[in-house]
Amino acid sequence: MVRLGNIVQPVIVIWYHQDYFRISPGSGREGAIRERYASVAQLPLLVIAGGSYSGTGAMWSKSIQGPNGVSLTVEFGPSPLRPGEAKWNANAVLTIVQEFFQNS
Repeated sequence: MVRLGNIVQPVIVIWYHQDYFRISPGSGREGAIRERYASVAQLPLLVIAGGSYSGTGAMWSKSIQGPNGVSLTVEFGPSPLRPGEAKWNANAVLTIVQEFFQNS
């Protein structure tokens, strides 16, 4: 992932994880993107609390993206996915790319 990230230098990175069933809110442009994704994917926008995180995929992504990069973690609920959930998330990706990154 490190090598690929350094080569591609993505503007947006989305990590999929399980099983907190939420997307953590943010602020500014990144917060608006997270909120829009959560709405389309039918996931609650809630803080991820508890635990101590010294390094996450989202933190690492920000280190290679620069100031305009966006990284978010989508927390699915427990397995299996809800009916329609894969499609909602695919639609959420397309929506945020079209609404926030089309002219980047």
